[in-house]
Amino acid sequence: MKIKGPLLSVGASGSVGNVLTFSKRKTHQHARNKQGANKKLTPAQAEWRLLFDFVSLKWQSLTDDQKNVYRNLGKELNPSLTGFQYLAKIGMQSPKDYLDLECFFPLMKKSATNTYKDYSGNNEDIAIYDYTSERLDQEQYNTKKTRWRLNRKTTEVYLQTITSNYYALERNNFTMNFLYKMKTYGQQQDLVRILNYSIPKTGFKLLSKDEGFVFSVYDGETRYYPLFDPVTNYFNRTMYISFVFTDGKITLYVNGVFEKEVVSVNFIMNVANRVIFWNGNTLDPTSTFNLGQFSLLKRALSESECLFLYKALKLNETYE
Repeated sequence: MKIKGPLLSVGASGSVGNVLTFSKRKTHQHARNKQGANKKLTPAQAEWRLLFDFVSLKWQSLTDDQKNVYRNLGKELNPSLTGFQYLAKIGMQSPKDYLDLECFFPLMKKSATNTYKDYSGNNEDIAIYDYTSERLDQEQYNTKKTRWRLNRKTTEVYLQTITSNYYALERNNFTMNFLYKMKTYGQQQDLVRILNYSIPKTGFKLLSKDEGFVFSVYDGETRYYPLFDPVTNYFNRTMYISFVFTDGKITLYVNGVFEKEVVSVNFIMNVANRVIFWNGNTLDPTSTFNLGQFSLLKRALSESECLFLYKALKLNETYE
């Protein structure tokens, strides 16, 4: 804005604290708000904010009567505390009890003990594992003479829960979310395994194939769900994937938008004591895909709730 006699002087230039910047234009003196540099979040702060999104998700799912309960509890603790603030207070301390989070691995900040933190409140985290394999992968090779080639992968990296940390999931009422980016073509890639090793052949495995996503189901024998067709324009694009398990069906949402629904089959999923992520992000930048921001919720999310989680990420600004 134009000013006269800045700071009781004929002319002034420079900044006063982090508030105002004075400058001289050709015809007048000018003062403007100082534009400070954007403060960068630490990885731990970023993970904490990602967890806070689940507080908002839970609050939106409550009825008016349930919200009033939290409002009354908040006033008892502090008259100025709102119901949402009270839910945030207790929810961030016990996400499993109040936010429906069975596990949540942002996979952003690795600890000094070579592990990643589970922000759902579990006592045990996940660690990095390596194993050697002589598997050959068929990959796309973009030259005129050679369109395909076999690539020998001798070492693969995966993440696994450290010990027998049990995850209670109802087969017909839970949601699995994660960020996914296919970087190079692979004929088949394991993405996630959620199993109970104490009871043989229980749980499921999610795979990515050139035909689409596939569930390998363990229930005394291996069976496959119908394929989820490849997502449109999925290659080399970061997407937020949500698989919602309800009675008799599994629904796929991509970036909060309905993609496909398939008929479910029975599988044993009372408790799981292993969650395994293959080629998790932040580990190997040359891997064929990135997988992160993984969460398991103990309830089936609606399409609007899946869309809320996607929009909260601000994907284009943060991850692209």
